[in-house]
Amino acid sequence: VKAPTDGLKVTINGREFRDLVLLTPETRKDSERGNLALSGQRGINTNVTVDGVDFNNAFFGGTVGGAEGRAPLSVSQESIKEFSVITNGASVEFGRSGGGFVNVVTKSGGNNLHGSLFYYNQPQSLISDFADGTEPRDQEKDQYGGSIGGRIITDKLFYFLSYDEQNKSETVPIDGRVLDAAVFARYPQLASADTYVFGQDGDVLFGRLDWQPT
Repeated sequence: VKAPTDGLKVTINGREFRDLVLLTPETRKDSERGNLALSGQRGINTNVTVDGVDFNNAFFGGTVGGAEGRAPLSVSQESIKEFSVITNGASVEFGRSGGGFVNVVTKSGGNNLHGSLFYYNQPQSLISDFADGTEPRDQEKDQYGGSIGGRIITDKLFYFLSYDEQNKSETVPIDGRVLDAAVFARYPQLASADTYVFGQDGDVLFGRLDWQPT
């Protein structure tokens, strides 16, 4: 399955390119580490390449910079021109993996100057309650960035740059079973608030040069 993101104009929560793969049948994120799992295989068996270059974490599995689901994004959607997903029947040129294959093609510059800017905000007031009436946790999220591409030498040397930053915080309640008032009364130095703030901030800078000598 091939999908050019320029044509789709897809907007995804978090702008993480791996979520675009979930548009393909037989794909999911595994529950252990959030890796892409294709055709019933484990996520560590998926082979991901960017512009034909290996983009896998050899130690943990998954993609480089994925941090087992802790990092908000590793490659901005703004940098991606198209991607292809092969869930089965891959030719020998791919190799390496018993699972599926994801190949990402990044954008490049051209003779004409092109650029983009984006800003997304997720206000607490627009987050709906759960089906049982429970209110969502307090949270804030902003994501912004842009891209620019053009020529250095006409028909010869081109550049492309993109930047993507996310600032996200969520207030998480602590299980009441670990907040014993009697213990805190005896050991006040152990006293704790009943919530903590979980942050998921990240920023990604991407650059590319293309040279056509002839």
